[in-house]
Amino acid sequence: MRERKDDIPLLAAHFLKVACRRFFRPGLQLEAGQLRQLQDYHWPGNVRELQYVIERAAIAARTGPLRLDISGAVQSRVYGESQPPPAADSQGEPDVLPDEEMSRRVRDNMVAALKRCGGRIYGPGGAAALLRIKPSTLSTRVKKLGLK
Repeated sequence: MRERKDDIPLLAAHFLKVACRRFFRPGLQLEAGQLRQLQDYHWPGNVRELQYVIERAAIAARTGPLRLDISGAVQSRVYGESQPPPAADSQGEPDVLPDEEMSRRVRDNMVAALKRCGGRIYGPGGAAALLRIKPSTLSTRVKKLGLK
């Protein structure tokens, strides 16, 4: 996304339209300043992070205006609330994580999702929906890691 800044307004508008339908939030719109904010941000990942930022803003905009939390939302989703993002090399690319660290982060992310959903795996309010994976997949991973 860093190389295709001109695509960001179109993608953001599309994601907002989908999120408005999905979360029953009609009438939400991105303002010009918000679009500039999205284009100015140095996206550390891919287009799914933009989608996540837009969805989070739509969910939070129950009765008020759309508010974007770009850096906090992306970092909390990708790296966890209490952990900073990995250090970057001289070209701004994130360092590669060792397998043990990556496994720990995946486990921590699953635990956080289960806590947020009260231990529920299946259904609309379940952790699998939050993680956007099949409930059977999450159930298998939970058993494998001995989380339940």
